[in-house]
Amino acid sequence: MAFRTSFISVFILGLAASSPLLAGGGVEPSEFIVDRDATEATDPWSGLILPPVDDPGDPVARAYIAERRVIREAERQMKRLRARSFGSMRNTEIRQLGLLQFCEWEDPMYWPSLIEIFAEEDADVRGAMLDIFEGAASDAGDAALMWQAILAEHEAHREEAFARVRDRAAAREAAGKNPLPRESARILAHAVRYGNDSERAVGAHAIRQLRILEAIPLLITGQLGSGNSSGTGGIPPEDRSLAWILIGRQTAYVADVTPVVGNGSVAFDPEIGILTTGSILRIIDAAVIIYHTEVHGALVDLTSEAWGQSTASLGYDIPAWRSWYENEFLPDLAAREAAAAEPSPEADAAPASASS
Repeated sequence: MAFRTSFISVFILGLAASSPLLAGGGVEPSEFIVDRDATEATDPWSGLILPPVDDPGDPVARAYIAERRVIREAERQMKRLRARSFGSMRNTEIRQLGLLQFCEWEDPMYWPSLIEIFAEEDADVRGAMLDIFEGAASDAGDAALMWQAILAEHEAHREEAFARVRDRAAAREAAGKNPLPRESARILAHAVRYGNDSERAVGAHAIRQLRILEAIPLLITGQLGSGNSSGTGGIPPEDRSLAWILIGRQTAYVADVTPVVGNGSVAFDPEIGILTTGSILRIIDAAVIIYHTEVHGALVDLTSEAWGQSTASLGYDIPAWRSWYENEFLPDLAAREAAAAEPSPEADAAPASASS
């Protein structure tokens, strides 16, 4: 859990007034990191982690150190609260008083510690954390909700967090804002691209449920995962096999005899040889391809609904998916958006009839 919360620290503490991801209902697919060969410039964490500062007197370094002191003190208070009011404590009044203390940590800088320390508590405590994130009504709060919806250990907690993600997305859209902030989209991209099987599945499901069409290229790439090569046998100077399979028959025969001579006697000592006949399959190199069925299912459901036709026939063929996306889906989507933007004939006829 410490590894995961170290990254949510980057998301929450590194939030800035940058252009939102889903501006005007549209988004550039590159924001979801769809390149197969990620580089420092295209990695989801690029630009979110501050470079180290060598000068301790630097204002940024001093502010960071001061902030860490405040956070460490808050962590000590959180641990004392957990030991005193939660855990095995079943007194409802004591637990409620403990939950009231959560209001002291409504600043986003405390949230990574809050998530890590209270991650294994009961549903009432985890629900109180979600209340804080949702009540913030900010990019940081929405990113924290998305983090919990994708990476929380408990399935029930993930489902509750995702329900709040959907509520927040609807509220932002109703207010004329972007449904998802950039940081939430980066969490989804990281889950589908780098997460384990469970995180990939949950991330793909979230994209499907939120109907994020801009993440289709991410899902296309995320269908397949390449494992590491298991070796380089058969390449000189090693010239060895990773494995071999023999289908054959072995027959014993007398390959040679050695005469043995004694007083008035002679004998022969035979040397037995083995003759092997048949076929041998030699494995000199190997690679692993992983099929992420949950990501594929989410991709087919999302694209079939958006396109109006089934895309299941594309299977796991990545080039075919990319060709369909660029040559069929995007032009069709652009044509439908242009048609929707044009005024209908009925709307044009209404003012004319009113004036006559």
